[in-house]
Amino acid sequence: MAPEESDHEAWGSKKFGYDAKAPAASYGVMMKELFLQSEEQQREIERLCDNKFPAFGYSVLAELMQQTKSNGTFNVVLTTNFDDLVADALYLFTSIRPLIIHHESLAGY
Repeated sequence: MAPEESDHEAWGSKKFGYDAKAPAASYGVMMKELFLQSEEQQREIERLCDNKFPAFGYSVLAELMQQTKSNGTFNVVLTTNFDDLVADALYLFTSIRPLIIHHESLAGY
């Protein structure tokens, strides 16, 4: 933060377009400003996601995905998440072993 600034929200608003009512809206601008290279951005995301455990919502999603009543109609997750929590939930809470296709493989499509 700039030395002359004491109000974090005002500084964030001025510097990044931060809005306390929609904080995620400034995510891209902040990441590009704070981490100049995509590798640095990826390392920061990995640091933030490291050692996280899938919570209740992920366990429910995993259970829904393994239901045989769905006849395979609810067995794909396409996510923009940067974590592995969906896959972790499938490993931890079900007998399903997910096929993970990373974004690099899909970029051409």
